[in-house]
Amino acid sequence: MLSAGLLAVCYLPVRDGHFGVTDQLATFTAALALLAFVAYQASHSTRDALLAGAALGVAVSSKYTNLTLLPLLLLAHFWNCPREQRWGRNLWLLLLAVPVASFLAAPEVYWNMDQEL
Repeated sequence: MLSAGLLAVCYLPVRDGHFGVTDQLATFTAALALLAFVAYQASHSTRDALLAGAALGVAVSSKYTNLTLLPLLLLAHFWNCPREQRWGRNLWLLLLAVPVASFLAAPEVYWNMDQEL
């Protein structure tokens, strides 16, 4: 409640909310991706690998600067991962889930890529 109250009276979020910038959504999806990374790092399960990759894909579709979280995703994979599983199926699933989730969250970016560049 305290953080919500402080956010309500801060100048920049109120000003930027008027202009419709994507910073609030990008911050929320980045926090969601970090939470998924921590869950994956603790369990190293296939389900959590897909969720972590998908969370990063959604974060990237909200703002491209969230792609800087990719090294943290790789760190979550390699941290405490058994040596025989380091280059296994989970690594490739979570790396594949990133562009798939990004495409599903914002397909118009990929459809109009020739106009965007």
